[in-house]
Amino acid sequence: MNPKRTPSKKEEWLDFKVFLYGYFTMAELSIVFVKLLKEFEKKFKYGTNTRHRALKLPNRKRCWAMFNVDAENKMITEEYVDIKITEVKKTIKLCVNTDIYWETKKNIFKNIIKLDFKDKTAMSEEVNEYNRSITSYVRKDKYNNLDFYFNNKYYSKTINSFNSQFNRNLTKEGMLEIMNLPGMWEFFQEVR
Repeated sequence: MNPKRTPSKKEEWLDFKVFLYGYFTMAELSIVFVKLLKEFEKKFKYGTNTRHRALKLPNRKRCWAMFNVDAENKMITEEYVDIKITEVKKTIKLCVNTDIYWETKKNIFKNIIKLDFKDKTAMSEEVNEYNRSITSYVRKDKYNNLDFYFNNKYYSKTINSFNSQFNRNLTKEGMLEIMNLPGMWEFFQEVR
């Protein structure tokens, strides 16, 4: 794409949907990381021999595991804790149920009407269309860097909306700090 060219409405909407999905996934990772660490420290000693990994289980569930390794860098199976991460489609449903999703869609496409959340067929179609976008585009080079997410024009509006709607107190600095932990970006790439 020519960097001087103004993106089409379709491209702008796709960028926003990928951004929003990525933001929700990163927000969840930030929240889950703190829970996982607390859970691990209740049972085991956290130290230089502690590792964490993204796992995709055979049943397509995503989880985050923290465990200790021995001197040979092999996992000590007794010292293991994992926490499941929300499935892709459930994350997308959360995104579709936010005010910022519908506000942005209306700003990009002026004649859009916010769907009635009780209309299960219409909401299901919206979620399925969003899911197709995510599964088709989220791994493209354009979206494969932290700058796309943290320097996105929608970031401030989204974090405020997220914190308000879900009664959270996430900050850009806090999320950026967690996403810059060793292996965290790779973890995000694995589970997104």
